Amino acid sequence: MKPRKLIGALSSKEMLLWLAGGWIIAYVSVAVTIGEAFGRIVNAMSTSMAARVPFALFVVCLLLHTVRIFGRRWKAGRMVALTAVILPLGLVIFLSGFFTSAVYRQTMWIQVGQGQMVSPPWDNRTVHVGEISPALEHKTLQSEDSGLIFAFEPKVKLSDDSAQYTVGAFPPTRIGNSYYHILNFGLAPGVKLQRGDKTVEQGYVMLQLLPPGAEDGFELKPLPYFFNLRIAPEKIVEKGDARMKLYDLDHLAYEVRIRRGDDVVFEGSSADGPVSFEGMDMSFSEPTYWVLLDVVKDPGRTVLIWGLAIIGVGLPFWLLSLLLRRRREG
Repeated sequence: MKPRKLIGALSSKEMLLWLAGGWIIAYVSVAVTIGEAFGRIVNAMSTSMAARVPFALFVVCLLLHTVRIFGRRWKAGRMVALTAVILPLGLVIFLSGFFTSAVYRQTMWIQVGQGQMVSPPWDNRTVHVGEISPALEHKTLQSEDSGLIFAFEPKVKLSDDSAQYTVGAFPPTRIGNSYYHILNFGLAPGVKLQRGDKTVEQGYVMLQLLPPGAEDGFELKPLPYFFNLRIAPEKIVEKGDARMKLYDLDHLAYEVRIRRGDDVVFEGSSADGPVSFEGMDMSFSEPTYWVLLDVVKDPGRTVLIWGLAIIGVGLPFWLLSLLLRRRREG
């Protein structure tokens, strides 16, 4: 096929409709048979040429069709041609950004506490983790199945050599070539394990103890123990048939269970002082907090935003031209 005929075929409305229809059928088929169609298609594009090539072909055909529209409308005037292609050009830019994001996006999840560092492998800068605002009600009354303890959006202060940033759950904050936001956060109790006057282990352990009532555990290698913790309620409140637990997060105590293999060597509360088991004492100090950061390099994000902006500008012109066309035909 000659180049002119090939370009003509690719820029035709028929080719564009066939490709668009194919993607719609693929999306609906995945949604009906498997579920989570959007995520699966994005994942397929990031890993498979079989998904990338048809999508790239669709974007190329849309671009060629936009050029074709521009050429046809040019005879009617420059402004007519320009306003006619704003919307399809915005779609081309948006879909190009989507393709770039799906194929070249890099992601890292990292659990960090105050004072630690984050160094994404694609960025030569080091980001320091500062103060974490945990977004907790200090006193909370909860039923057995309640999980609503957040008073406001959790925040963490991050800094590099040039500036300090306050990062929350949404929207992501750009630092260098990366975008940061909080996926989760939790408590890191201070733990000190002693045998007599000798300190065996000391430090913070990052656990999933929130909302209060959740249980998590940790090990202290090479010791042969597994430690399970749960935040202990300050008191139990009975309201009719409802049984509520009052938690005071300013004065934490823990329900502790310690196992060695299949044997439970201790089960009790830390409210009365250090936990004693098999010649050792475990005490808990004031906790710190940790955050789970989603760190992303997304070269397509800016292109996506520009595409959406241009679509927003072009949509009124497209609606106006459609209205004028119907009036002329009427």
